[in-house]
Amino acid sequence: MVGQKVMNLAVNSRDAMPAGGQIIIETEVIDFGPHYVESNPDAVPGRSVCLSFRATGTGIAPAHLPRIFEPFFTTKEVGAGTGLGLATIYVIVKQHRG
Repeated sequence: MVGQKVMNLAVNSRDAMPAGGQIIIETEVIDFGPHYVESNPDAVPGRSVCLSFRATGTGIAPAHLPRIFEPFFTTKEVGAGTGLGLATIYVIVKQHRG
């Protein structure tokens, strides 16, 4: 599931970089201590893997940010996307206690 969603992010990022750009994918092991868990109730104390995804594309308009995890919300033209990408990623991250 994670691999599929990383690919989805990469395709969407590519679409947002018509003149080229960079996609940066990083992983690291992190330790969540008690102070972090206190202020982040979904966090689980202990060792976890952090997957970071960044791209230098056009980005998401600030007006759209509150809706980006809504199912079927998309900024693409009709027929160019389902709007399930970020909503599905959100669910997968939550299922993995992220």
